[in-house]
Formats: sequence, structure tokens, C-alpha cells
Amino acid sequence: MDLQGDHYSGNCCILAIIIKALDKCIKIEILMIKPQRRGHYYAWIILALLLPAGIVFAWLAISNAEPVKWIKSSNSDLLPLIKSSSRKKEYCVSLRTDKNYTQWQLEWENITPLTVPTAVIYRMPSRNALHYGRQGNRNEGGGPGSTKIEDGILVGRIEARGIYVFPINLDYSGNQELNLILYDFIHQQIVDTINLAL
Repeated sequence: MDLQGDHYSGNCCILAIIIKALDKCIKIEILMIKPQRRGHYYAWIILALLLPAGIVFAWLAISNAEPVKWIKSSNSDLLPLIKSSSRKKEYCVSLRTDKNYTQWQLEWENITPLTVPTAVIYRMPSRNALHYGRQGNRNEGGGPGSTKIEDGILVGRIEARGIYVFPINLDYSGNQELNLILYDFIHQQIVDTINLAL
């Protein structure tokens, strides 16, 4: 089969050069000898068997690692007493305890979806009379009343609408406050602050 290099592209056009090169490739017959065909046939059969088997073995080899426990919501039962709570349009936060005030839980209920993709809750050092504003009025000094994330203790991570329960270690004292910060770690900004009386 001959392709004419000048049928519509002209003799000097780029298309004519490509068509002439294709014409030369078609005329050259490269035949695969019988042992090569057999080798290729077996290679493709082996690949057709090994690839799915490799995918299955790779899937089985993945360990069922649990998520990091300090960032995952607890699946334990709720403690009976609500010591303190704070309710806003977007969420409701409750501090739960048992009758002896030895165990504590932070219950976080997202009423509406978060305005950020994902956020974490930090427990901050006790503060005196410092007021935190929404969107993070930062106290850069550290210590009591600080909003520097480095000074806080990570409580847990919240995402979609739902109820999240996190265990908290507290030394009960009637005149203390639990200071929490909701932090958007993607944009590295404070979304909100919550203060719960103990």
C-alpha cells in the first residue's frame, strides 16, 4: 500500500514529510519469529495472572492500624452529670463528669457543619481576667491566658456534623475554668474560644 505524499499536502509541507515517513515504515516488514511470539504469549499470560494476585496480596498486607488515639473521638459511654455547658448557634459543648468528680469528658456536638474543613480542640492554660475574642485576639506572651497553640494540650479533632466525646484529665476545683480553643490548623487561625466553669 503506497501513500501519496503530494495528494493534498503538497511536496514541501510538513504533512508530506510525515506521510512519506509512514509509507517507508509500512513497506518494511518486521516479522516476529515463532520463539519470540511464544515468549511474548507466555509473558502476557504470566502478567495477567500476577498483576491481580499482586494487588490482592498488597491489599491483604496493609495492616489495620488504628488512628492516633489522642485525636480520635472516644466511643465510651457518656458520664451522667453535666457540670458545665456552652451553647452557640453552630455547636454545643458540655463538660461531663461522674458523681465523684474523678472522670471527665468533653462532649462536643456540631449542630451545623463546620465553616472550616476540619478543626482541632485545644485545652489552654487557666486564665485570669483575659477575654478572648472570636477569630483569635492573641496573647503572645504565653502562660495563663495564652492563646498560643504551643501552650495548649490537644483534646481532639472534629469534622462533620455529629457528636464527639473526648476524655479529659482534670483536677477538680470549684473556682477553675476550662479554657478551650477551636483551631483551624489548615489556615492556622483560631476559629472560636470556649470557657467552661468547673
